[in-house]
Amino acid sequence: MFKHLKNALALSEKFSAKIVKGNDEQLESVKDEMMNEMDASIGWHTMGIPLIISAILTVVSFSLPQISIWHGISKWMDWSKNAFFIGAMITDLVGCIIIIPLMAVVGKGQYLALKSYVYIAFSTATLAISFLIYTILGTLLGADIKTTHLIVSIIGVILIILSFMCINSLVFYRMIAYCLHNRAWRKQIEMQREKPHL
Repeated sequence: MFKHLKNALALSEKFSAKIVKGNDEQLESVKDEMMNEMDASIGWHTMGIPLIISAILTVVSFSLPQISIWHGISKWMDWSKNAFFIGAMITDLVGCIIIIPLMAVVGKGQYLALKSYVYIAFSTATLAISFLIYTILGTLLGADIKTTHLIVSIIGVILIILSFMCINSLVFYRMIAYCLHNRAWRKQIEMQREKPHL
């Protein structure tokens, strides 16, 4: 389970350390190894498609339970009738502010960004599954659960599963290799610029 995702994390961790410490020759070796891992120099992996789709699905899956969660908080806190919309919108906005820039940093080949994104995806999965369990149990026990909440909870779980399918794929693994290749290349260029010109 999660074979390609684990491999992508291991690859990113190992070669991120090599890139940080590497000299020009070592960076060239990293580039060659990443080219071998990519298998093809051009493809879906070079456009970041798996990460983009995964991020969109994660954001939507995270957003779906928010209205129900904030509706419950609003009733418990005895807020005004439509206050839950503001809470849901702010939470969704914060989710986007975290995930979208993080996605850009993953694209630069940063291991900590990749690890953080995976952690957020797993947290979103926990939220989606918890919401589904809550709506199913509530419906079975006769609680005041609307049918739309049950449908939304099922959709949320489906979306996060699809998100994990994107990041647990060979294309995603190759995308990480491509990002690391480009990171090594950028560092090489920076090192060449820093060399004194004779």
